[in-house]
Amino acid sequence: MSMISTKQMGYGSAVIGLLGVVGSFAGGGGIFSLIGGIVAGLGAVLAIGFYKYGYVLFPFLTTGAKIVQVTDTGYEIPPEQNAILKRVGSSYYASMFLGVRIYESTTDKTPQENIIYSEYFERAISSVRFVTKFAMLVYVKDITDF
Repeated sequence: MSMISTKQMGYGSAVIGLLGVVGSFAGGGGIFSLIGGIVAGLGAVLAIGFYKYGYVLFPFLTTGAKIVQVTDTGYEIPPEQNAILKRVGSSYYASMFLGVRIYESTTDKTPQENIIYSEYFERAISSVRFVTKFAMLVYVKDITDF
């Protein structure tokens, strides 16, 4: 079983988009042009999505398709992506992921509070002494509408 990266998914989607463009020009204005245009648009959207937001789309795809990721070091990541498994002899070793949701914005803090917040966050991450997977979704929320 070969491992497909997000970059390869993006390139594959771009190729699908290119084939759709060729199909829309070669179709002669009929139904094939319409189908080719739709395929081109879908391929372009997927290419941009996998290239820019692969960290969100790839776990969604592996969960939906029940794909088990196997690394070259013998570790397995199940489709839910909530654990790492390794088989040693007849035993399995597993590490579960812990999700921490921090609902705190740094945009409404003073510079001194931001420094303290960053120090605490760095201290919490550096105190972890085992295999860890970190995934962060960071954005600045626009509250001008409220």
